[in-house]
Amino acid sequence: MSVNKIEFEYKSDFPHQVAAVNSVRDVFKGVLRSDEATYYLSDEVITNMPAHMDFDESFLLGNLQDIQISNGITPQSHNLEYNLKSTTLNLEKYGSHHYPTYTVEMETGTGKTYVYLKSIFELNKSYGFTKFVLVVPSIAIFEGAVKTIEETIGHFRTEYGKTINPYFLKGKNVSSLKNYAIDTGISLLVLTIDSFNKKNNQVYKSSDKLVGSGLLPIEFVQKTRPVLMLDESQNYRSEISQKALNTLMPLAAFNFSATPGDKPNLIYYLSPVEALKNNLVKRIQVLGISDEDDSSSSLGEKGIYLEDVYKTSSGDINAKLKVYKISSGIKKKTSLLIKKVDTDLFAKTNNPEHKGIVVSNMKLRPKCIEFQDGEVLTLDSSQNHENGKDEIFRLQIRETIRFHFEKQKELEPSGIKVLSLFFIDRVMNYVPEQSKLKKIFDEEFNKVKQSSVFFKAFKASEVRDGYFSFANYKNKLEYLDELNDEYDKKTLTKLRKLQKEAQKKSYELIMKGKKELLSFENKVSFIFAHSSLKEGWDNPNVFQICTLRDTPSDDTKRQIVGRGMRICVNQDGKRYYDEESNILTIIANQSYKSFCLELQKEYAKNGDIIPVQPRNAKRSKAKRNEDIIKLKDFQDFWKKLTYASSYSININTEKLISECATYFKMQKNRPEKRKVSISFGEFTITRISIRLISVNGKKAVLVITKKNTLKGIEKVECDVREGDNLELQLKELNGYNINSILDRGESSTIEFTNGHTLSYTKRIKFHVNVSDLGDVRDVAMEFSINKTVDVVSRVQDATNLTRRTIRLIYKGLPEEMKNFYKENSEGFTNIFVKGIKECLDTHIANNIEYSINSDENVYDIMEMFPPEISYVQKEVVTGSENALYDQIQVDSDVEKRFVNDRLVKDDGDGNIITYFKFPPKFKVFLPKVIGNYNPDWGILRKVGDEKVTVELVRETKGSEDISKLQRTSEGHKIKCAEKYFSKLDINYRHVTDKTTDWMD
Repeated sequence: MSVNKIEFEYKSDFPHQVAAVNSVRDVFKGVLRSDEATYYLSDEVITNMPAHMDFDESFLLGNLQDIQISNGITPQSHNLEYNLKSTTLNLEKYGSHHYPTYTVEMETGTGKTYVYLKSIFELNKSYGFTKFVLVVPSIAIFEGAVKTIEETIGHFRTEYGKTINPYFLKGKNVSSLKNYAIDTGISLLVLTIDSFNKKNNQVYKSSDKLVGSGLLPIEFVQKTRPVLMLDESQNYRSEISQKALNTLMPLAAFNFSATPGDKPNLIYYLSPVEALKNNLVKRIQVLGISDEDDSSSSLGEKGIYLEDVYKTSSGDINAKLKVYKISSGIKKKTSLLIKKVDTDLFAKTNNPEHKGIVVSNMKLRPKCIEFQDGEVLTLDSSQNHENGKDEIFRLQIRETIRFHFEKQKELEPSGIKVLSLFFIDRVMNYVPEQSKLKKIFDEEFNKVKQSSVFFKAFKASEVRDGYFSFANYKNKLEYLDELNDEYDKKTLTKLRKLQKEAQKKSYELIMKGKKELLSFENKVSFIFAHSSLKEGWDNPNVFQICTLRDTPSDDTKRQIVGRGMRICVNQDGKRYYDEESNILTIIANQSYKSFCLELQKEYAKNGDIIPVQPRNAKRSKAKRNEDIIKLKDFQDFWKKLTYASSYSININTEKLISECATYFKMQKNRPEKRKVSISFGEFTITRISIRLISVNGKKAVLVITKKNTLKGIEKVECDVREGDNLELQLKELNGYNINSILDRGESSTIEFTNGHTLSYTKRIKFHVNVSDLGDVRDVAMEFSINKTVDVVSRVQDATNLTRRTIRLIYKGLPEEMKNFYKENSEGFTNIFVKGIKECLDTHIANNIEYSINSDENVYDIMEMFPPEISYVQKEVVTGSENALYDQIQVDSDVEKRFVNDRLVKDDGDGNIITYFKFPPKFKVFLPKVIGNYNPDWGILRKVGDEKVTVELVRETKGSEDISKLQRTSEGHKIKCAEKYFSKLDINYRHVTDKTTDWMD
């Protein structure tokens, strides 16, 4: 089918777009349209409204509130918000300017551009406005806007009988501003923010083309009093941008964005949940590919990777590094925040590779970090030198091609051409003909193309293309500059010309030729980009997005996902609304869980998801039982508990070596090849709403509503009282424990321990990510990068064993494990250190002996148990009358149930004298390799006919089987504690909340 026959179909009856357009129109509801609505100035400039006329603030506020009520936006605005009141950018004679700014927030891919174009026609139809300015943040968005204006001319002419007369400000063509100003039709000026946000911009200079007018180019725009349409409005929040916008002297402005940040005068909101639920955009599924043993790769020669450099809200410059930190002999990749110069990396990481590396400077432009030895680390150099990434990239590209082939096979009968988009780490990894990404793609494509009827006749070079935004022409051909010694000047000039022509062709296809790219006649199906194709560029037939890069803070995952969210189109340009087909697959270079979590955080940052995390939690005062603390039995018990102690350990070296040999012979501890984990699942969003129905004393009735992007609405009506946990009603409500119910008639409230408050007029609403994780599989891969490690020193630092003992343990290893050191020395070292520590901890726990000094006490009773303790009310339970404190803070549900079902319940027989939670400061001292121990519960009770006082210490765990505890160190601490408390003649056990004989 010919490319020229593809025409996009536009419809005017989508409910969400109609609602958004009507919201923009009704901002001025009540303004009368006059037959003489076109206002001429003396110099023939046509204006929306004479300079002496303006809108009454109360009139606009009333309209705003009506719109918000109609659209269900809460809370309604009490005041009309205006732009940041500041002077104009370059024309001080005009002083400051003041105008209202409204916000339309729509999820990416739901027709935002169509909405603001249709809004222009509605404002003209209703009020006679003819002057509009569209401000865009980049060339990419500029080209996209131009294309959409051209494509919608016929559609809007049919609907309104009129067309928009567009004027595009490019380069030095400032004469277009006068033509815009005197045009009697609907005039739309399109320009980038960069074309008028600097004092040396052409719009602020006299022009030969405007001789005789007496006006600067910008003054023609000012006199029209335009209505501003601000595309991707989050990009204009700086003071410079605000001054630039003020300079246009607008009548009003409308923000259009999926991620607006601040939302002045919000008039319409289409959430991600509603967009997905109503099939307005593609659903998202994620294939996460993560290195399960990334400690064996190297982050460049120095083991350092620069993630970001940014300015904090206080104006300080911080840098975020990815480094390898060594803790207890184990090397792990972690993020490190650098807040100041002179930071010594070795002091932060204990990694020998970082010795002598000290930060000397951090810069924003370009983003880099400098070290005292003269080395400079940039984002590009970091991304280029993270060893082991090529293998991950190959697997990602392979999976993207596989998904692409399957999707094309599925959709070809429906006339839909499938596109895949790659975001790469460095431009130079793709642009040169012999670049590694081209090489990997071509190899993987050629391996599987015979399996595809659609692609088997194509060459790899025919189906891929890329577009990259270069600061200047020289940088674009940077790699050619390296060939000066190989080619003569004439040949280099020819190569440069060919490269320039190829880049221009790619620009025309990818940035401007959306229709051509969608045609089966064009073979290009795989597009590579660095950062140019983000907000403002998208294509409805992008079904796969592969992230061959880490996502820096200024290039968010939500922006990346947004490039493929639109509903796909067929060869006739018609939308294809099949729900099962419109699925966007993200092939991410991180785990599925990690990608979804970061994506959710970005929704939260933009106000789309409210995290259900404790915040501003009230603190509760727990009061001490004075009768209990004065009891002689209790004071004697505490005195015994705080006797000074010391320990000795008889390390049997030969036995330890033998135990290590046995440990490492176990199958489960044998090392395997380095693995890459592939996880797959669908990203979904759920909206939760809690509504208060009634309050009666300390009881209340709530309605909890759950609406998922894939499933239907679930509603639960429940009776609640103080102390109840709403997680029992819905797992997503973890943390919503009812702290208090206040019965105050119409002003009744419920306060939760996480700081949220519910009332009749204030619902609690938030979104959560409950992504459905599906298949997880591991793939063993050969990695080319390996570094040798001083294993003996690492083990010695972690265990304090002698080097001779460590060598003897190594000597007793299975040959298979010794060979693993040659393949993956870092992976081997981590397993070796962990294994020896496990054996040493067990050996210590079995051989430790305590001695007690009853003449010395370590902890003061009044210091450990003050009259009042301030607890965060996250997990506070009420003690019985014999508890040391009337309220007790617990650390887990097991502890909570143990208090309520055992201590409080069993106190009814009158035999429990008292019980208390050991303060966090109380420690049983253990060897450093195991770590000190803080027990859970101290208990005094009477037993037998003679009511003899028994002293108990109980540790609460989820299992009575030590081998099943979450961490092996917990079992070692319990074994040591058994010996310690036995020496004190105190009954010690570890129990669960279900242990019925806990007192024995």
